[in-house]
Amino acid sequence: MDQTSEASEASGAAEAAEAFEALQRAWQALEEERYDDALREHLWLHEEGPNGMRLSYALDGWTRLAAVYPAAHAALDEVRGRAAAQLLAGSGDQGRFDEYEAINRHLDEEHLTSTLFVELDQLYPELAALCARRALPTLVKNGECQLARHYYGVPADYLAAQAARLNNAPRRDAEKVHRVEMRAMIEISNYCMAVNLLLETLRGVGESGDEIKAAALALPDSEDLRRDVRRELASPGTMRDEMVAAEIRRAE
Repeated sequence: MDQTSEASEASGAAEAAEAFEALQRAWQALEEERYDDALREHLWLHEEGPNGMRLSYALDGWTRLAAVYPAAHAALDEVRGRAAAQLLAGSGDQGRFDEYEAINRHLDEEHLTSTLFVELDQLYPELAALCARRALPTLVKNGECQLARHYYGVPADYLAAQAARLNNAPRRDAEKVHRVEMRAMIEISNYCMAVNLLLETLRGVGESGDEIKAAALALPDSEDLRRDVRRELASPGTMRDEMVAAEIRRAE
């Protein structure tokens, strides 16, 4: 690793540590009912934190704060409204849509994502195409299966791309570093969620998904991987349960 790469990695680690400390302060402030302090931390995190945190853990904390502190809900609604306005004006991008979708999902208002995406599809189809992957679950959930089907394109090609990602991911192995094992199970879960969503979309438009399901079970390139895919497709949440069990064992 050259000096530039080392410096970049160190800078990224420092930024992540700073963001995590801010998140801990926000959690502590919420617990102590210092709501204004908690909101201040969440506002900073949303503007400065890394994407992996700001649209997940941090947003989860912000919505919990919003449930007990109206000013936090108003601030979150303002961020969401600004994102929607930019997207509908054609000045937003995929990142802005991701932000809008994540806020709606955390507030259990996913129908708003579907409604906005329908408008984007009509006004800015190129932008909609960039955002479609994030929009697909809420489109199907809200009955927009025809629109979702359009953005899947050729189902076999979509499935092949998902399988290639799975086949290139780390493999499950209890002897590997814990985080590698967790990553492998997450990838299996993600693959199966993508398959199930595609099958639900095809059913929603009256198309058979039999060939796609058969291919989904066959495309993983090892018997161990195919076995885990069969288990997860048959009982969604199996990988999640095994991850939880692994965490419990690790803590003992």
